[in-house]
Amino acid sequence: MNSKIQKLKMSLLLSLALPTAVVAAGANGDARIQKMVGPHMLTIVTTDRVAGAIDSMTWGGVEFVNSSDHGRQIQSSASFLPCGEAYNPTEAGSEVDGVGNYSSSNLLAISAVDNVLRTSTQMAYWRRVTSVLNCPSNLPALSNFKMHKAVTVGSGPFPHAIKYETTFEIPGGLPSAIKASDWSTLEVVTGYLPSTGFSADDAFLYTPNTDHRLRTPIAWRPWPEANSRYQEFQTPVIMPNRSGTAALGMYFLPSTNGPYLKYRVTDFSASGVVTWTLRVDEPRPFAHVAQDQPTPAYTRSYRVYVIVGSIENVQTTMDQMASNPGAL
Repeated sequence: MNSKIQKLKMSLLLSLALPTAVVAAGANGDARIQKMVGPHMLTIVTTDRVAGAIDSMTWGGVEFVNSSDHGRQIQSSASFLPCGEAYNPTEAGSEVDGVGNYSSSNLLAISAVDNVLRTSTQMAYWRRVTSVLNCPSNLPALSNFKMHKAVTVGSGPFPHAIKYETTFEIPGGLPSAIKASDWSTLEVVTGYLPSTGFSADDAFLYTPNTDHRLRTPIAWRPWPEANSRYQEFQTPVIMPNRSGTAALGMYFLPSTNGPYLKYRVTDFSASGVVTWTLRVDEPRPFAHVAQDQPTPAYTRSYRVYVIVGSIENVQTTMDQMASNPGAL
């Protein structure tokens, strides 16, 4: 199908879903939403450079995004063992896009109305040429994976919460190595905090209805990359900035998102970033597919929350969410 027709169809679908939105086929990715959150304006900026991924998020003069290349930002991606980054569709673009102003991903549609951002993106492969055994060695720039997101600043009774909804469209007919995969990983949302403003050592686990000054620290595990570390949790995480004037939290309901969603924090401070991730590691996603049959196309949808404000704002919002899950 002609790519212009595909873009027009995607724009029509998005505009039908959002009657108040102004959506253009092949829209430029430069957009902004903002809303007063407590005493400060919370501003989210997307750019065409990263195909509508979130290039900046600020509150109270604090920047929550390191966006130096096309693998950082606040964005979504997919990968499959054993291929990992050798088969890794990524919202913002590819590794070869580097620090340039061009993204290999294809922004299909974008809408920014008041405090709500929506995008639809055909994701680029992060790496095109790889040497991972049994995995594709030469990939095109653009994958057939699509992802759609809706980002709402100030969610219902939780003014400091950003509702982050994503849908992944996984195409059928995946490579044989992917079909045999033990795990598929969908990074529902990953953010890259600048290590100049944030330290992994300040991150702590959320404990309901507890003074935030009584913190449960993270017991780190070594990451294969030198001078890096990580940890995964089923418990929400709060990440204050170095000065303690602002914080970011992650929160989700297992009942809404299924059994495989988890939190991860990774300390890549040697590379200038600390990452936070809400990710789904789904075991043996194609175990039901007969050996002589292609993998079917399927979709996965998730609703999670990113909370921004002071440390006390983040803790209080998590307490309110825990006590009122019906509002999520």
